[in-house]
Amino acid sequence: MRSTTKAAALFLAAALFLGACGGGGGSKVSAQQYVKAACTDLSGWIKSIQKRSQQVQSSAPQTPADGKKLIATFFEGVITDTDKLVDQLKAAGTPDVKDGDKIASAIISALEKARNVLEASRSKVENLPTDNPQSFAKAAQQMGQSVQSAFSQASNLGNSLQSPELSAAASKEPACQSIGT
Repeated sequence: MRSTTKAAALFLAAALFLGACGGGGGSKVSAQQYVKAACTDLSGWIKSIQKRSQQVQSSAPQTPADGKKLIATFFEGVITDTDKLVDQLKAAGTPDVKDGDKIASAIISALEKARNVLEASRSKVENLPTDNPQSFAKAAQQMGQSVQSAFSQASNLGNSLQSPELSAAASKEPACQSIGT
């Protein structure tokens, strides 16, 4: 799951400043205010996923059925965390920059797509084989790889919008430094 966490972080960091087209709304806030809120919220989301991932990695399920429960719990938590992040970013407002509404909407859209990938993966947990530990391990690993692949593909979404103001604000914001933007 560690590589999935890295892919998610890179994907969302890229989406934060590159974005794709979409609608927008919410109150206008300065680039600095928006970046601080977005990076702080994103940092908390990444840390939560990392903690959940570490819990999965440090657990030693006794049976494939226990492993299945552990993975299901992981996905439930990450989906809940992602929903929380979407709500936080919606509350952050719209950056008062060129195409700020499109950028803010693109970030929300990217997160909603990430959530859909997580939902689809969670629904596949039920089909993980539990009759053979090796089969379970292989299927679980393939599931992790498919999630990572989906996040990587999503990170390549429309790079048409860029904001020098948001990039400049991010370069000065400590919360952004902690997530590598």
